[in-house]
Amino acid sequence: MAHSTLLRRLLWSGQSRWQLWGAFLGAAVGLFLLLFSLQLYQDLQEVLRGTEADGKALVLINKKISLFNTLGMSATFSEAEIETIQSQDFIEEVGQFSSNRYQLSATSQLLGIYTELFFEAVPDRYLDLSVNWAPGDAEVPIILSRDYLALYNFGFAPSRGLPQFTAGTIRRVPFELRLKGRGREARFEARIVGFSDRINSVLVPQSFMDWSNARYGDSPAEAPARLILACTAADDPALERFLAQNNYERSEGKLVGKSFRRLVGSILGVVMGLGILVLVLSSLVVLLHFRLVISQSAADLKRLLEMGYRPRTLKSLLQGALLRFYGGVSAVAALLLVLAESALASRLSAMGYPLDFGSHWTVILSALVLILALLVAPWQNIQQRIDQLFTA
Repeated sequence: MAHSTLLRRLLWSGQSRWQLWGAFLGAAVGLFLLLFSLQLYQDLQEVLRGTEADGKALVLINKKISLFNTLGMSATFSEAEIETIQSQDFIEEVGQFSSNRYQLSATSQLLGIYTELFFEAVPDRYLDLSVNWAPGDAEVPIILSRDYLALYNFGFAPSRGLPQFTAGTIRRVPFELRLKGRGREARFEARIVGFSDRINSVLVPQSFMDWSNARYGDSPAEAPARLILACTAADDPALERFLAQNNYERSEGKLVGKSFRRLVGSILGVVMGLGILVLVLSSLVVLLHFRLVISQSAADLKRLLEMGYRPRTLKSLLQGALLRFYGGVSAVAALLLVLAESALASRLSAMGYPLDFGSHWTVILSALVLILALLVAPWQNIQQRIDQLFTA
């Protein structure tokens, strides 16, 4: 112990600690930025998985609205158009939207609101979760787009002085539906049972849509205005060309759009690049610092070696300091990552986009690989410099 204390005083006396503290802070911040970028990328992938079903990318399309549609021309898809879309090699399935053909309104005594409403339905295999309804059921299950919850929380609720709801609490709010058509009227209890990451709409089971339209629908069935496509890849260039050639456009939601993906990817790339730059510069400072420590103490270290001190003892002392340095860097970066991920998960959950809290395994593995890579150069440099003193 006395020998170790003597060696530490010999090595670190006269050395400026501010330089090393600056490198420590830079390395911790750089590592945090890099790992947080990787974590955000994984979080984005987790949310985007909601736009897939059975491994297939789901794309919602509609016709572009023009002045002719304003003047009365239909913007729906004919059977021939649907068959043409289905025949494309990059499209595996085509699902059709159906909507209510009767007057529909919803009331919530708890929220104190009344609103005219619409429902849509798609084949059950395209829904984010399984829902069922049969005639005689007391309650109608509703699947709401997460975007709509965000619009309520950050648009409608503040303007009306209403409470904001998390995705969990809004499910406990009961609604009363009023259906009116064909001279008939009915009331149903309803509740939001889940949220869709795929479809921006208010969805009910196809069974309820078919039954209610048959009983209360006071207008003839129309061709679908929107289609849901199961594709091999959502960003397939062939798909993009096909949509452009036929004057179709994506009914893009929150994170499904390719432009959004590119924007987020670019931002994460910049942050990751900045993290790498700061980390590399800090590591160079650390490397130079340890080289300077050995160089300035070379004469004294050489005498100690001549007095019988083993090179391994000197190496262990310097390499132990290096391990403690990067251990502290890892701890600070991990703490910052946990705090940032917690704040992000809490914020997104309040907006209706729940994320599983915790670092992805790829982030943890990347952190270990980065720390080992940062240790290699100064570790080897310490060994080489001490060996040179011993053989000089």
